[in-house]
Amino acid sequence: MDLFVIHGVVEELKGEIVGASITKIYQMNRTDLLFRMRRAGEEKELLISTHPNFHRLHLTDKKYANPMVPPRFCTYLRKHITGARVMEVFQVPYERVVHIGLQKRMDAGIARNLVLVAELVGKGSNVLLLEGEKILDCLHFRRIEEGAARPAAPGLTYSPPSLSARWSPEVVTLEKMGEVVSHPAGERWRAIIARISGISPLLAQEIEFLSDGTASGIWKNFHLLFERYERCAFEPRIVALLGGRKILGPFSLKSLGPVAEEMMDSMNRAADSFFFETVMQRQMAEQKQAMARRLNQLLSRLQKRGENLLADRERFEKDLELKDYGEILVANYPKLKKGMREIEALDFRQDPPRPLLIPLDEALDPTGNVQRYFKRYKKAKRGLEFTGQRLSDTEREMVYLESVLFQVEEAGDLEELAAIRRELEEEKILAIPRKQKFAREKKEMSLPIRRFRSSEGLEIFCGKHNMGNDYLLRKLARGNDLWFHAQGLPGSHVLLSVGLQEPKFDSILEAAMIAAYYSRGRDSGRVAVDYTPAKNIHKPKGSKPGFVTYSHQKTILVKPDKEKVEKLLALS
Repeated sequence: MDLFVIHGVVEELKGEIVGASITKIYQMNRTDLLFRMRRAGEEKELLISTHPNFHRLHLTDKKYANPMVPPRFCTYLRKHITGARVMEVFQVPYERVVHIGLQKRMDAGIARNLVLVAELVGKGSNVLLLEGEKILDCLHFRRIEEGAARPAAPGLTYSPPSLSARWSPEVVTLEKMGEVVSHPAGERWRAIIARISGISPLLAQEIEFLSDGTASGIWKNFHLLFERYERCAFEPRIVALLGGRKILGPFSLKSLGPVAEEMMDSMNRAADSFFFETVMQRQMAEQKQAMARRLNQLLSRLQKRGENLLADRERFEKDLELKDYGEILVANYPKLKKGMREIEALDFRQDPPRPLLIPLDEALDPTGNVQRYFKRYKKAKRGLEFTGQRLSDTEREMVYLESVLFQVEEAGDLEELAAIRRELEEEKILAIPRKQKFAREKKEMSLPIRRFRSSEGLEIFCGKHNMGNDYLLRKLARGNDLWFHAQGLPGSHVLLSVGLQEPKFDSILEAAMIAAYYSRGRDSGRVAVDYTPAKNIHKPKGSKPGFVTYSHQKTILVKPDKEKVEKLLALS
Protein backbone atom coordinates (compact mmCIF):
# COMPACT_ATOMS: atom_id res chain seq x y z
CA MET A 1 0.00 0.00 0.00
CA ASP A 2 1.66 3.24 -1.09
CA LEU A 3 1.40 6.70 0.46
CA PHE A 4 -1.38 7.87 -1.87
CA VAL A 5 -3.63 4.85 -1.31
CA ILE A 6 -3.17 5.08 2.47
CA HIS A 7 -4.04 8.79 2.35
CA GLY A 8 -7.22 8.06 0.38
CA VAL A 9 -8.23 5.25 2.74
CA VAL A 10 -7.66 7.37 5.87
CA GLU A 11 -9.65 10.34 4.55
CA GLU A 12 -12.59 8.02 3.90
CA LEU A 13 -12.22 6.39 7.34
CA LYS A 14 -12.72 9.76 9.00
CA GLY A 15 -16.29 9.75 7.77
CA GLU A 16 -16.85 6.02 8.19
CA ILE A 17 -15.60 4.99 11.64
CA VAL A 18 -15.09 8.14 13.76
CA GLY A 19 -17.69 7.87 16.53
CA ALA A 20 -18.03 4.10 16.14
CA SER A 21 -17.54 1.67 19.03
CA ILE A 22 -15.33 -1.42 18.76
CA THR A 23 -17.51 -4.48 19.39
CA LYS A 24 -15.34 -7.41 18.28
CA ILE A 25 -11.63 -8.01 17.63
CA TYR A 26 -10.17 -10.96 15.72
CA GLN A 27 -6.63 -11.97 14.81
CA MET A 28 -6.81 -14.24 11.77
CA ASN A 29 -3.12 -15.14 11.68
CA ARG A 30 0.31 -13.88 12.68
CA THR A 31 -0.02 -10.62 10.73
CA ASP A 32 -3.71 -9.74 10.28
CA LEU A 33 -6.22 -8.10 12.65
CA LEU A 34 -9.92 -7.41 12.12
CA PHE A 35 -11.89 -4.83 14.13
CA ARG A 36 -15.69 -4.89 14.03
CA MET A 37 -17.24 -1.50 14.80
CA ARG A 38 -20.80 -0.25 15.22
CA ARG A 39 -22.11 3.26 14.71
CA ALA A 40 -25.79 4.24 14.60
CA GLY A 41 -26.80 0.59 14.14
CA GLU A 42 -24.46 0.07 11.19
CA GLU A 43 -21.51 -2.33 11.39
CA LYS A 44 -18.13 -1.84 9.71
CA GLU A 45 -15.05 -4.07 9.72
CA LEU A 46 -11.55 -2.61 9.61
CA LEU A 47 -8.68 -4.84 8.49
CA ILE A 48 -5.09 -4.06 9.47
CA SER A 49 -2.36 -6.30 8.06
CA THR A 50 1.36 -6.22 8.81
CA HIS A 51 2.20 -8.79 6.13
CA PRO A 52 5.62 -7.83 4.69
CA ASN A 53 4.29 -7.93 1.11
CA PHE A 54 0.62 -7.01 1.68
CA HIS A 55 0.74 -4.49 4.54
CA ARG A 56 -2.50 -2.54 4.46
CA LEU A 57 -5.38 -0.88 6.30
CA HIS A 58 -8.92 -0.61 4.94
CA LEU A 59 -12.58 -1.44 5.52
CA THR A 60 -13.60 -4.87 4.32
CA ASP A 61 -16.78 -6.78 3.56
CA LYS A 62 -14.96 -10.04 2.81
CA LYS A 63 -15.17 -13.08 5.05
CA TYR A 64 -12.00 -14.32 6.73
CA ALA A 65 -11.52 -17.49 8.77
CA ASN A 66 -10.82 -16.84 12.46
CA PRO A 67 -9.00 -19.21 14.83
CA MET A 68 -10.98 -20.76 17.68
CA VAL A 69 -8.35 -19.69 20.22
CA PRO A 70 -7.36 -15.98 20.03
CA PRO A 71 -3.60 -15.25 19.99
CA ARG A 72 -1.93 -13.25 22.75
CA PHE A 73 -2.15 -9.76 21.23
CA CYS A 74 -5.79 -10.27 20.23
CA THR A 75 -6.66 -11.28 23.81
CA TYR A 76 -4.96 -8.14 25.13
CA LEU A 77 -6.80 -5.87 22.70
CA ARG A 78 -10.14 -7.47 23.56
CA LYS A 79 -9.57 -6.77 27.22
CA HIS A 80 -8.47 -3.15 26.81
CA ILE A 81 -10.29 -1.65 23.81
CA THR A 82 -13.52 -3.63 23.34
CA GLY A 83 -16.24 -1.01 23.77
CA ALA A 84 -13.82 1.88 23.09
CA ARG A 85 -15.04 4.66 20.81
CA VAL A 86 -13.03 5.86 17.80
CA MET A 87 -12.35 9.56 18.36
CA GLU A 88 -10.06 10.33 15.42
CA VAL A 89 -8.14 8.80 12.52
CA PHE A 90 -5.14 10.52 11.00
CA GLN A 91 -2.08 9.76 8.93
CA VAL A 92 1.33 10.99 9.95
CA PRO A 93 2.16 13.56 7.20
CA TYR A 94 3.86 11.90 4.23
CA GLU A 95 4.41 8.68 6.21
CA ARG A 96 2.80 5.25 5.97
CA VAL A 97 1.77 5.43 9.63
CA VAL A 98 -1.86 5.74 10.78
CA HIS A 99 -3.06 6.67 14.28
CA ILE A 100 -6.53 5.69 15.51
CA GLY A 101 -7.44 7.62 18.66
CA LEU A 102 -9.65 5.66 21.08
CA GLN A 103 -11.53 6.55 24.26
CA LYS A 104 -12.56 3.83 26.70
CA ARG A 105 -15.05 4.62 29.45
CA MET A 106 -14.00 3.07 32.75
CA ASP A 107 -15.75 2.79 36.09
CA ALA A 108 -16.81 5.98 37.82
CA GLY A 109 -17.04 7.74 34.47
CA ILE A 110 -13.28 7.95 33.99
CA ALA A 111 -12.20 8.12 30.35
CA ARG A 112 -9.05 6.35 29.24
CA ASN A 113 -7.42 7.69 26.07
CA LEU A 114 -5.50 5.18 23.95
CA VAL A 115 -4.00 5.20 20.47
CA LEU A 116 -3.83 2.28 18.07
CA VAL A 117 -0.87 2.81 15.72
CA ALA A 118 -0.61 0.99 12.39
CA GLU A 119 2.88 1.20 10.87
CA LEU A 120 2.60 0.00 7.27
CA VAL A 121 6.28 0.02 6.35
CA GLY A 122 7.03 -3.30 4.66
CA LYS A 123 8.98 -5.86 6.67
CA GLY A 124 8.98 -3.57 9.70
CA SER A 125 5.18 -3.23 9.79
CA ASN A 126 3.58 -3.37 13.24
CA VAL A 127 0.45 -2.57 15.23
CA LEU A 128 0.92 -0.99 18.66
CA LEU A 129 -1.42 0.11 21.44
CA LEU A 130 -0.22 3.26 23.19
CA GLU A 131 -1.23 5.19 26.27
CA GLY A 132 0.49 8.53 26.02
CA GLU A 133 4.00 7.69 24.84
CA LYS A 134 4.05 4.30 26.55
CA ILE A 135 3.68 1.06 24.57
CA LEU A 136 1.06 -1.11 26.30
CA ASP A 137 1.47 -3.98 23.85
CA CYS A 138 2.27 -4.64 20.19
CA LEU A 139 1.70 -7.30 17.56
CA HIS A 140 5.41 -7.85 16.85
CA PHE A 141 8.12 -7.41 19.47
CA ARG A 142 11.31 -5.71 18.25
CA ARG A 143 14.23 -6.03 20.64
CA ILE A 144 17.59 -4.28 20.60
CA GLU A 145 19.37 -7.54 21.37
CA GLU A 146 17.80 -8.99 18.23
CA GLY A 147 19.21 -6.17 16.12
CA ALA A 148 16.17 -3.87 16.06
CA ALA A 149 17.14 -0.24 15.49
CA ARG A 150 13.77 0.91 16.88
CA PRO A 151 12.70 -1.40 19.74
CA ALA A 152 9.02 -2.15 20.37
CA ALA A 153 7.82 -4.05 23.44
CA PRO A 154 5.39 -3.51 26.32
CA GLY A 155 6.60 -0.89 28.77
CA LEU A 156 8.96 0.91 26.35
CA THR A 157 8.52 4.48 25.19
CA TYR A 158 7.18 4.64 21.64
CA SER A 159 9.51 6.11 19.06
CA PRO A 160 7.96 6.86 15.65
CA PRO A 161 9.70 5.74 12.46
CA SER A 162 12.72 7.98 11.99
CA LEU A 163 12.79 10.35 9.07
CA SER A 164 14.87 8.92 6.26
CA ALA A 165 17.68 10.71 4.51
CA ARG A 166 15.34 11.27 1.58
CA TRP A 167 13.53 14.56 1.09
CA SER A 168 10.04 14.96 2.39
CA PRO A 169 7.67 15.92 -0.49
CA GLU A 170 6.86 19.23 1.19
CA VAL A 171 10.48 20.46 0.97
CA VAL A 172 11.16 19.48 -2.65
CA THR A 173 12.05 22.50 -4.78
CA LEU A 174 12.83 23.19 -8.41
CA GLU A 175 16.53 23.46 -7.56
CA LYS A 176 16.56 20.00 -5.94
CA MET A 177 15.04 18.48 -9.06
CA GLY A 178 18.28 19.37 -10.83
CA GLU A 179 19.90 16.37 -9.14
CA VAL A 180 17.23 14.10 -10.62
CA VAL A 181 17.73 15.45 -14.16
CA SER A 182 21.45 14.68 -13.98
CA HIS A 183 20.55 11.02 -14.45
CA PRO A 184 20.00 9.61 -17.97
CA ALA A 185 16.51 9.47 -19.44
CA GLY A 186 14.67 6.33 -18.44
CA GLU A 187 16.52 6.23 -15.11
CA ARG A 188 15.26 9.48 -13.61
CA TRP A 189 12.29 7.77 -11.97
CA ARG A 190 14.78 5.69 -9.97
CA ALA A 191 16.46 8.90 -8.80
CA ILE A 192 13.05 10.26 -7.74
CA ILE A 193 12.47 7.16 -5.57
CA ALA A 194 15.98 7.34 -4.13
CA ARG A 195 15.74 11.05 -3.17
CA ILE A 196 12.07 11.67 -2.28
CA SER A 197 10.17 9.74 0.38
CA GLY A 198 6.67 8.43 -0.22
CA ILE A 199 6.93 7.96 -4.01
CA SER A 200 6.13 4.52 -5.37
CA PRO A 201 7.85 3.21 -8.53
CA LEU A 202 4.61 3.54 -10.52
CA LEU A 203 4.13 7.19 -9.57
CA ALA A 204 7.81 7.99 -10.15
CA GLN A 205 7.58 6.49 -13.65
CA GLU A 206 4.44 8.54 -14.27
CA ILE A 207 6.26 11.77 -13.30
CA GLU A 208 9.13 11.05 -15.72
CA PHE A 209 6.76 9.89 -18.48
CA LEU A 210 4.75 13.14 -18.38
CA SER A 211 7.82 15.37 -18.20
CA ASP A 212 9.89 16.88 -21.02
CA GLY A 213 13.17 15.81 -19.40
CA THR A 214 13.93 19.18 -17.79
CA ALA A 215 14.11 19.92 -14.08
CA SER A 216 11.17 22.33 -14.39
CA GLY A 217 9.10 19.69 -16.24
CA ILE A 218 9.75 17.03 -13.61
CA TRP A 219 9.12 19.46 -10.75
CA LYS A 220 5.86 20.64 -12.35
CA ASN A 221 4.47 17.10 -12.66
CA PHE A 222 5.67 16.20 -9.18
CA HIS A 223 3.95 19.32 -7.83
CA LEU A 224 0.70 18.48 -9.65
CA LEU A 225 0.84 14.94 -8.27
CA PHE A 226 1.12 16.07 -4.67
CA GLU A 227 -1.45 18.77 -5.20
CA ARG A 228 -3.89 15.94 -5.95
CA TYR A 229 -2.61 14.18 -2.83
CA GLU A 230 -3.39 17.19 -0.63
CA ARG A 231 -6.85 17.61 -2.18
CA CYS A 232 -7.56 13.85 -2.00
CA ALA A 233 -8.53 14.05 -5.67
CA PHE A 234 -8.40 10.31 -6.15
CA GLU A 235 -10.08 8.08 -8.73
CA PRO A 236 -9.40 4.60 -7.33
CA ARG A 237 -9.13 1.75 -9.80
CA ILE A 238 -7.76 -1.76 -10.23
CA VAL A 239 -5.57 -1.97 -13.32
CA ALA A 240 -4.93 -5.24 -15.16
CA LEU A 241 -1.52 -5.20 -16.86
CA LEU A 242 -0.35 -7.41 -19.69
CA GLY A 243 0.56 -10.83 -18.34
CA GLY A 244 -2.29 -10.83 -15.81
CA ARG A 245 -0.64 -8.81 -13.03
CA LYS A 246 -2.91 -6.27 -11.33
CA ILE A 247 -2.13 -3.04 -9.51
CA LEU A 248 -4.12 -0.73 -7.25
CA GLY A 249 -3.97 2.84 -8.55
CA PRO A 250 -5.14 6.12 -6.96
CA PHE A 251 -5.93 7.57 -10.40
CA SER A 252 -5.27 7.00 -14.10
CA LEU A 253 -1.60 6.53 -15.02
CA LYS A 254 -0.77 7.42 -18.63
CA SER A 255 2.62 5.74 -18.41
CA LEU A 256 0.91 2.34 -18.32
CA GLY A 257 -0.48 2.77 -21.82
CA PRO A 258 -3.76 1.11 -22.87
CA VAL A 259 -4.83 -1.19 -20.02
CA ALA A 260 -8.04 -2.71 -18.66
CA GLU A 261 -9.25 -0.75 -15.63
CA GLU A 262 -11.99 -1.42 -13.09
CA MET A 263 -13.17 1.86 -11.59
CA MET A 264 -14.15 1.82 -7.91
CA ASP A 265 -16.30 4.28 -5.97
CA SER A 266 -14.03 4.40 -2.91
CA MET A 267 -10.41 3.75 -2.02
CA ASN A 268 -11.44 1.38 0.77
CA ARG A 269 -13.52 -0.78 -1.57
CA ALA A 270 -10.76 -0.73 -4.18
CA ALA A 271 -8.16 -1.84 -1.60
CA ASP A 272 -10.51 -4.50 -0.20
CA SER A 273 -11.21 -6.01 -3.63
CA PHE A 274 -7.60 -5.79 -4.85
CA PHE A 275 -5.90 -7.24 -1.77
CA PHE A 276 -8.49 -9.97 -1.18
CA GLU A 277 -7.92 -11.34 -4.68
CA THR A 278 -4.14 -10.85 -4.52
CA VAL A 279 -3.73 -12.36 -1.05
CA MET A 280 -6.05 -15.26 -1.81
CA GLN A 281 -4.04 -16.05 -4.95
CA ARG A 282 -0.78 -15.92 -2.98
CA GLN A 283 -2.22 -18.11 -0.20
CA MET A 284 -3.50 -20.58 -2.77
CA ALA A 285 -0.12 -20.72 -4.49
CA GLU A 286 1.68 -21.24 -1.16
CA GLN A 287 -0.74 -23.93 0.03
CA LYS A 288 -0.68 -25.71 -3.31
CA GLN A 289 3.10 -25.66 -3.30
CA ALA A 290 3.31 -27.06 0.25
CA MET A 291 0.76 -29.82 -0.39
CA ALA A 292 2.27 -30.74 -3.76
CA ARG A 293 5.74 -30.92 -2.18
CA ARG A 294 4.47 -33.35 0.47
CA LEU A 295 2.62 -35.48 -2.10
CA ASN A 296 5.65 -35.61 -4.41
CA GLN A 297 7.83 -36.69 -1.46
CA LEU A 298 5.45 -39.56 -0.73
CA LEU A 299 5.26 -40.51 -4.41
CA SER A 300 9.05 -40.58 -4.59
CA ARG A 301 9.17 -42.90 -1.56
CA LEU A 302 6.51 -45.17 -3.04
CA GLN A 303 8.38 -45.29 -6.34
CA LYS A 304 11.56 -46.33 -4.53
CA ARG A 305 9.59 -48.90 -2.52
CA GLY A 306 8.15 -50.28 -5.76
CA GLU A 307 11.62 -50.61 -7.28
CA ASN A 308 12.84 -52.48 -4.17
CA LEU A 309 9.82 -54.77 -4.25
CA LEU A 310 10.42 -55.57 -7.93
CA ALA A 311 14.03 -56.49 -7.10
CA ASP A 312 12.80 -58.71 -4.24
CA ARG A 313 10.27 -60.37 -6.53
CA GLU A 314 12.97 -61.13 -9.08
CA ARG A 315 15.13 -62.68 -6.34
CA PHE A 316 12.25 -64.76 -4.98
CA GLU A 317 11.33 -65.97 -8.46
CA LYS A 318 14.90 -67.14 -8.94
CA ASP A 319 14.80 -68.94 -5.56
CA LEU A 320 11.75 -70.97 -6.66
CA GLU A 321 14.22 -73.16 -8.59
CA LEU A 322 15.65 -74.32 -5.26
CA LYS A 323 12.75 -76.79 -4.93
CA ASP A 324 14.21 -78.66 -7.91
CA TYR A 325 17.64 -78.61 -6.23
CA GLY A 326 16.09 -80.20 -3.14
CA GLU A 327 14.36 -82.89 -5.17
CA ILE A 328 17.60 -83.68 -7.05
CA LEU A 329 19.41 -84.01 -3.70
CA VAL A 330 16.68 -86.38 -2.46
CA ALA A 331 17.20 -88.52 -5.57
CA ASN A 332 20.97 -88.56 -4.85
CA TYR A 333 20.64 -88.85 -1.07
CA PRO A 334 22.92 -91.95 -0.71
CA LYS A 335 25.79 -90.00 -2.28
CA LEU A 336 25.54 -87.11 0.20
CA LYS A 337 28.11 -86.95 3.00
CA LYS A 338 28.68 -84.39 5.72
CA GLY A 339 31.61 -82.13 4.88
CA MET A 340 30.91 -82.06 1.12
CA ARG A 341 31.00 -78.58 -0.47
CA GLU A 342 29.18 -79.58 -3.65
CA ILE A 343 27.76 -82.52 -5.52
CA GLU A 344 27.46 -83.27 -9.21
CA ALA A 345 24.13 -84.85 -10.14
CA LEU A 346 21.98 -85.27 -13.22
CA ASP A 347 19.38 -82.57 -13.77
CA PHE A 348 16.29 -84.45 -14.95
CA ARG A 349 14.58 -81.18 -15.83
CA GLN A 350 16.68 -81.14 -18.96
CA ASP A 351 16.02 -83.44 -21.92
CA PRO A 352 18.31 -85.26 -22.15
CA PRO A 353 19.43 -84.98 -18.46
CA ARG A 354 22.62 -82.97 -17.97
CA PRO A 355 25.14 -82.84 -15.14
CA LEU A 356 24.43 -80.09 -12.55
CA LEU A 357 26.77 -78.86 -9.80
CA ILE A 358 24.78 -78.14 -6.59
CA PRO A 359 26.53 -76.21 -3.76
CA LEU A 360 26.36 -77.78 -0.28
CA ASP A 361 27.01 -76.52 3.24
CA GLU A 362 29.88 -78.64 4.57
CA ALA A 363 28.74 -78.02 8.15
CA LEU A 364 25.39 -79.74 7.51
CA ASP A 365 24.58 -83.42 7.24
CA PRO A 366 22.70 -84.77 4.18
CA THR A 367 19.28 -84.15 5.75
CA GLY A 368 20.26 -80.60 6.68
CA ASN A 369 21.38 -79.80 3.14
CA VAL A 370 18.14 -81.16 1.65
CA GLN A 371 16.00 -79.24 4.16
CA ARG A 372 18.05 -76.08 3.55
CA TYR A 373 16.94 -75.93 -0.11
CA PHE A 374 13.30 -76.74 0.64
CA LYS A 375 13.21 -74.06 3.37
CA ARG A 376 14.61 -71.43 1.00
CA TYR A 377 12.03 -72.48 -1.59
CA LYS A 378 9.17 -72.10 0.89
CA LYS A 379 10.53 -68.74 2.01
CA ALA A 380 10.67 -67.60 -1.64
CA LYS A 381 7.08 -68.76 -2.19
CA ARG A 382 5.85 -66.83 0.86
CA GLY A 383 7.97 -63.85 -0.18
CA LEU A 384 6.40 -63.80 -3.64
CA GLU A 385 2.90 -63.72 -2.16
CA PHE A 386 3.84 -60.95 0.26
CA THR A 387 5.73 -58.97 -2.40
CA GLY A 388 2.84 -59.26 -4.83
CA GLN A 389 0.42 -57.87 -2.25
CA ARG A 390 2.81 -55.08 -1.31
CA LEU A 391 3.31 -54.17 -4.98
CA SER A 392 -0.44 -54.06 -5.49
CA ASP A 393 -0.89 -51.86 -2.39
CA THR A 394 1.94 -49.58 -3.49
CA GLU A 395 0.49 -49.16 -6.97
CA ARG A 396 -2.93 -48.29 -5.46
CA GLU A 397 -1.35 -45.74 -3.12
CA MET A 398 0.53 -44.15 -6.03
CA VAL A 399 -2.64 -43.95 -8.12
CA TYR A 400 -4.42 -42.33 -5.17
CA LEU A 401 -1.66 -39.80 -4.47
CA GLU A 402 -1.35 -38.91 -8.16
CA SER A 403 -5.10 -38.26 -8.27
CA VAL A 404 -4.90 -36.02 -5.19
CA LEU A 405 -1.86 -34.22 -6.62
CA PHE A 406 -3.87 -33.48 -9.77
CA GLN A 407 -6.76 -32.19 -7.66
CA VAL A 408 -4.41 -29.90 -5.72
CA GLU A 409 -3.04 -28.47 -8.96
CA GLU A 410 -6.57 -27.93 -10.33
CA ALA A 411 -8.18 -26.54 -7.14
CA GLY A 412 -9.97 -23.30 -7.96
CA ASP A 413 -10.30 -21.74 -4.49
CA LEU A 414 -9.22 -22.08 -0.87
CA GLU A 415 -12.39 -23.99 0.04
CA GLU A 416 -11.50 -26.76 -2.41
CA LEU A 417 -7.96 -26.88 -1.04
CA ALA A 418 -9.32 -27.04 2.52
CA ALA A 419 -11.51 -30.02 1.57
CA ILE A 420 -8.53 -31.81 -0.01
CA ARG A 421 -6.44 -31.07 3.08
CA ARG A 422 -9.12 -32.51 5.39
CA GLU A 423 -9.14 -35.67 3.27
CA LEU A 424 -5.35 -35.97 3.53
CA GLU A 425 -5.52 -35.38 7.29
CA GLU A 426 -8.15 -38.11 7.67
CA GLU A 427 -5.92 -40.44 5.62
CA LYS A 428 -3.01 -39.47 7.95
CA ILE A 429 -1.00 -38.18 4.98
CA LEU A 430 -0.88 -34.65 6.43
CA ALA A 431 -0.65 -33.87 10.13
CA ILE A 432 -3.60 -32.13 11.78
CA PRO A 433 -2.47 -28.74 13.18
CA ARG A 434 -2.19 -28.98 16.97
CA LYS A 435 -4.86 -26.38 17.69
CA GLN A 436 -7.35 -28.08 15.37
CA LYS A 437 -7.04 -31.40 17.17
CA PHE A 438 -9.08 -29.94 20.03
CA ALA A 439 -11.39 -27.57 18.19
CA ARG A 440 -12.35 -27.41 14.55
CA GLU A 441 -14.26 -24.41 13.34
CA LYS A 442 -17.70 -25.34 12.06
CA LYS A 443 -18.69 -23.64 8.83
CA GLU A 444 -21.11 -24.35 6.05
CA MET A 445 -19.29 -25.69 3.03
CA SER A 446 -20.46 -25.50 -0.56
CA LEU A 447 -21.19 -28.72 -2.43
CA PRO A 448 -17.97 -30.48 -3.57
CA ILE A 449 -19.17 -30.73 -7.18
CA ARG A 450 -19.42 -28.67 -10.37
CA ARG A 451 -22.76 -28.54 -12.18
CA PHE A 452 -23.21 -28.55 -15.94
CA ARG A 453 -26.14 -28.98 -18.31
CA SER A 454 -25.95 -30.83 -21.60
CA SER A 455 -27.26 -29.39 -24.85
CA GLU A 456 -30.43 -31.49 -24.47
CA GLY A 457 -30.96 -30.22 -20.90
CA LEU A 458 -29.64 -33.16 -18.84
CA GLU A 459 -27.72 -32.40 -15.65
CA ILE A 460 -24.03 -33.31 -15.53
CA PHE A 461 -22.14 -33.42 -12.23
CA CYS A 462 -18.35 -33.35 -11.84
CA GLY A 463 -16.46 -33.97 -8.59
CA LYS A 464 -14.10 -31.18 -7.50
CA HIS A 465 -11.92 -33.61 -5.53
CA ASN A 466 -12.05 -37.14 -4.11
CA MET A 467 -14.65 -36.25 -1.49
CA GLY A 468 -16.75 -34.82 -4.31
CA ASN A 469 -16.20 -37.95 -6.40
CA ASP A 470 -17.53 -40.07 -3.53
CA TYR A 471 -20.43 -37.63 -3.08
CA LEU A 472 -21.53 -38.27 -6.67
CA LEU A 473 -21.95 -41.98 -6.04
CA ARG A 474 -23.22 -41.73 -2.48
CA LYS A 475 -25.79 -38.96 -2.91
CA LEU A 476 -26.57 -38.35 -6.59
CA ALA A 477 -26.09 -41.48 -8.69
CA ARG A 478 -29.02 -43.65 -9.71
CA GLY A 479 -28.72 -47.02 -11.44
CA ASN A 480 -29.23 -45.83 -15.03
CA ASP A 481 -27.13 -42.63 -14.70
CA LEU A 482 -23.91 -42.79 -16.67
CA TRP A 483 -20.55 -42.52 -14.89
CA PHE A 484 -17.46 -41.24 -16.76
CA HIS A 485 -13.72 -41.16 -16.05
CA ALA A 486 -10.61 -40.56 -18.16
CA GLN A 487 -9.06 -43.96 -18.82
CA GLY A 488 -5.90 -44.56 -16.78
CA LEU A 489 -5.49 -40.89 -15.82
CA PRO A 490 -5.95 -38.93 -12.58
CA GLY A 491 -9.10 -36.88 -12.88
CA SER A 492 -12.62 -36.13 -11.72
CA HIS A 493 -15.54 -38.50 -11.78
CA VAL A 494 -18.42 -37.25 -13.93
CA LEU A 495 -22.07 -38.27 -13.71
CA LEU A 496 -24.68 -37.78 -16.45
CA SER A 497 -28.10 -37.82 -14.83
CA VAL A 498 -30.44 -39.50 -17.31
CA GLY A 499 -33.44 -40.49 -15.21
CA LEU A 500 -35.68 -42.87 -17.15
CA GLN A 501 -34.88 -41.52 -20.60
CA GLU A 502 -32.25 -42.67 -23.08
CA PRO A 503 -29.69 -39.85 -23.48
CA LYS A 504 -28.72 -38.58 -26.90
CA PHE A 505 -25.18 -39.29 -28.03
CA ASP A 506 -24.42 -35.53 -27.85
CA SER A 507 -25.01 -35.60 -24.08
CA ILE A 508 -22.72 -38.62 -23.71
CA LEU A 509 -20.06 -36.85 -25.77
CA GLU A 510 -20.37 -33.66 -23.65
CA ALA A 511 -20.11 -35.56 -20.36
CA ALA A 512 -17.05 -37.41 -21.70
CA MET A 513 -15.50 -34.07 -22.73
CA ILE A 514 -15.98 -32.74 -19.19
CA ALA A 515 -14.30 -35.87 -17.78
CA ALA A 516 -11.40 -35.42 -20.22
CA TYR A 517 -11.08 -31.69 -19.46
CA TYR A 518 -10.94 -32.26 -15.69
CA SER A 519 -8.22 -34.90 -16.01
CA ARG A 520 -4.45 -35.01 -16.41
CA GLY A 521 -5.05 -35.40 -20.16
CA ARG A 522 -6.49 -31.90 -20.54
CA ASP A 523 -3.70 -30.75 -22.83
CA SER A 524 -3.72 -33.92 -24.95
CA GLY A 525 -5.12 -34.06 -28.46
CA ARG A 526 -7.45 -36.98 -27.68
CA VAL A 527 -8.39 -38.61 -24.38
CA ALA A 528 -9.92 -42.07 -23.95
CA VAL A 529 -12.87 -41.83 -21.53
CA ASP A 530 -14.56 -44.90 -20.03
CA TYR A 531 -18.28 -44.74 -19.23
CA THR A 532 -20.76 -47.19 -17.77
CA PRO A 533 -24.09 -47.13 -15.88
CA ALA A 534 -23.69 -46.17 -12.22
CA LYS A 535 -25.01 -49.61 -11.15
CA ASN A 536 -21.73 -51.08 -12.47
CA ILE A 537 -19.62 -48.90 -10.14
CA HIS A 538 -18.37 -50.53 -6.94
CA LYS A 539 -16.45 -48.92 -4.10
CA PRO A 540 -14.45 -51.59 -2.21
CA LYS A 541 -14.86 -51.54 1.54
CA GLY A 542 -12.08 -49.57 3.24
CA SER A 543 -10.74 -48.15 -0.03
CA LYS A 544 -9.30 -44.65 -0.37
CA PRO A 545 -11.61 -41.70 -1.14
CA GLY A 546 -12.38 -41.53 -4.85
CA PHE A 547 -11.30 -45.13 -5.55
CA VAL A 548 -13.82 -47.34 -7.38
CA THR A 549 -13.89 -50.38 -9.61
CA TYR A 550 -16.18 -50.68 -12.62
CA SER A 551 -17.23 -53.12 -15.33
CA HIS A 552 -19.14 -53.36 -18.62
CA GLN A 553 -17.67 -50.03 -19.69
CA LYS A 554 -17.55 -48.50 -23.13
CA THR A 555 -14.78 -46.18 -24.28
CA ILE A 556 -15.03 -42.99 -26.27
CA LEU A 557 -12.26 -40.75 -27.63
CA VAL A 558 -12.84 -37.03 -27.10
CA LYS A 559 -10.88 -33.81 -27.44
CA PRO A 560 -10.90 -31.56 -24.33
CA ASP A 561 -12.33 -28.18 -25.33
CA LYS A 562 -12.28 -25.38 -22.74
CA GLU A 563 -14.78 -23.15 -24.55
CA LYS A 564 -17.35 -25.93 -24.89
CA VAL A 565 -16.93 -26.98 -21.24
CA GLU A 566 -17.40 -23.37 -20.07
CA LYS A 567 -20.49 -23.09 -22.27
CA LEU A 568 -21.99 -26.19 -20.63
CA LEU A 569 -21.16 -24.72 -17.22
CA ALA A 570 -22.97 -21.50 -18.12
CA LEU A 571 -26.09 -23.46 -19.11
CA SER A 572 -26.40 -25.03 -15.65
